[in-house]
Amino acid sequence: MGWTDTGVCLTHPSIACDPQLARTLEAAGVDNAWIFGYRAAQSRDFKSENDNVLAAASANPVQLVPIALLDSRDAARDIDRLIEHGAKGVKILTGWNDQWTPESIRRVLAPVARRVAESRLHLSVALEGNMPMRGGGVYLPLMIRDACPDVVLVLDHCRSQYAWPDYLAVAEEDPALWLTLYDLPPRLINEIVDRVGLVRCVLGSWYPEHDPKLLLERIKNALHANARTLASTFAINAQRLLEGEHPRVLAAARRTL
Repeated sequence: MGWTDTGVCLTHPSIACDPQLARTLEAAGVDNAWIFGYRAAQSRDFKSENDNVLAAASANPVQLVPIALLDSRDAARDIDRLIEHGAKGVKILTGWNDQWTPESIRRVLAPVARRVAESRLHLSVALEGNMPMRGGGVYLPLMIRDACPDVVLVLDHCRSQYAWPDYLAVAEEDPALWLTLYDLPPRLINEIVDRVGLVRCVLGSWYPEHDPKLLLERIKNALHANARTLASTFAINAQRLLEGEHPRVLAAARRTL
């Protein structure tokens, strides 16, 4: 049983891209990879990066899913074109000079969130660009939720174990929030699953930052889970997210592996 990696960098600001990406993903057991042009965070050439992502996914639609990365300055202008050209989800960054204020959320992100919700897509909020978000900044997803209650939201790129107490506080305040598991200590992986439930989690390696196969193996070992069951759970969750569905919230959040 293959699984879905919801965070694969077609390009990266500091790591060379993989010319054999499809083969690498296949070897890792990844059936579906959600790709995006992370290099735009540094180059600021969002249009070219997004166009390359759309072209790559069009050439390999069985394996690759195109995710648009939005420029904080032009997000509202670009969103219609990207959706019309086949983007299956939208990602925004924090850090990398993408600083969101209450005014820019109202002016830029609220219209984007409404357009995403109307299209039954999802909006992924990468909370750690080149730095972890802590304190007030981590509540960006809740401010987006206030602006557009129906939007399907995902916490993404949550790399720092020290910021996860804030992330979990946000997740518990908003039970309709999806979370992306990353390469984290086993103790923390268990705490996340115990507090919010595996039914709210997807897996994102941000390859080439991390080896997708190794990431799945580490999470399997941390949860003492059956590999096929875990892969199936992540694949099902990702499909629901891709279809613009909110996560199922269980009365008891405990894992079902």
